[in-house]
Amino acid sequence: MMKYQPDGCYLVCTLPQGSVQEDDFALRMLSENRIEGILQPQIRIFNGERNLYYHIGSLQSLQSLGETKPLKGAVFQRLLCDLYGLCDVLGDYCLMARDLDFSCPRIYTDGDRFSFCYRFERSEDDPKEAFYRWTQELLSLIDHDDEDAVVYAYQLYKLAAAKQGDLRSLLEKVLGNSISEDMQSEDVAGMVTDRQDKRVEASGAENIQRERSAEDHEDRQEKGGKGNLILFFLFLLLSLTGAGLLVLRVLRIHPVTVSLLLAGRDGIGGLIFLLAGIAGAAFSLLKKPASTCEIC
Repeated sequence: MMKYQPDGCYLVCTLPQGSVQEDDFALRMLSENRIEGILQPQIRIFNGERNLYYHIGSLQSLQSLGETKPLKGAVFQRLLCDLYGLCDVLGDYCLMARDLDFSCPRIYTDGDRFSFCYRFERSEDDPKEAFYRWTQELLSLIDHDDEDAVVYAYQLYKLAAAKQGDLRSLLEKVLGNSISEDMQSEDVAGMVTDRQDKRVEASGAENIQRERSAEDHEDRQEKGGKGNLILFFLFLLLSLTGAGLLVLRVLRIHPVTVSLLLAGRDGIGGLIFLLAGIAGAAFSLLKKPASTCEIC
C-alpha cells in the first residue's frame, strides 16, 4: 500500500516493491507531462526504494482547509468544477479520473484551484466505493449553515451512494440540477458547455473543408471546360482549312488567288485563307516535278 508523509515542501509517497512497474504508463505520462489539476510526481530512488515527490510548497490540503474554516458553497462549487474539468483533461492522456486519490489530506489548493494526486498502485478497492467514502469525508468539512454547501454536498453524497454512472455524468447532475440559474457562476456554465462548443467548432471546420473541396472541384471543371473548348475550335479550324484545300484542289483553283481576293474584304478570313494558300502552294511545288515527268 502506498504511504504518504510530508517532507518540507514535498509530499513523499513510497512505492512498495513491485507495486508499480518501472514502465507504468500512468506514472510515465504524469512524470513527463505537467497537467493542470494534477500534482506532478518526481521519481527518486533512495536505498533501493522508489519514491514519488510532490511539490506542495505553500499549498494547503483540503483537509486542513475544511478544519480551519468550514467549506462554503462557493469553495465546494470550485472543487467540483475543477474535478469536472479534470475528467476531460485526463481523457486526453488516456488516463482515468476514477483513479484519482480521493482523500482530503491529499487534495491541495492554492486558494483558487484544486489539485489531486493520482493512484498508481493497482488496488482491489472499488473506485466507486472510494469516491463514496470521500463524499462522506466532505460532509464533515462543509459549513452546515451555508445552504449552497449543504445542497452540493448532500446531493453529491446521495448520487455517489447509488454507485451508478461514471464520475463525469455524476458531476454534471450536481452542477446542473442542484442549484438555480441565478446561483450558477460563469465558470460552471462555461465548464458544462465547453465540450459542446468544441463539437460545434469541429463541425464548422468540417463544413468549411467540404465547401473548399467543392469549390476546388468546380474550378477544375471550369478550367477543364475552357481547355476543351479551345481544343474544339482549333480542331474545327484545322478541319475547315483541310476541307477548303481539298475543294480548291479538286476545282483546280490556286489557294493564293483566293486568299488575295478575300484579304481586302475580311482581314481574318484573308489571313486564314492566306495561310491555307501558302500551305497549298507548298504542297503544289512538292508535287510539280512528278507532274512534269508524267507529261513528258
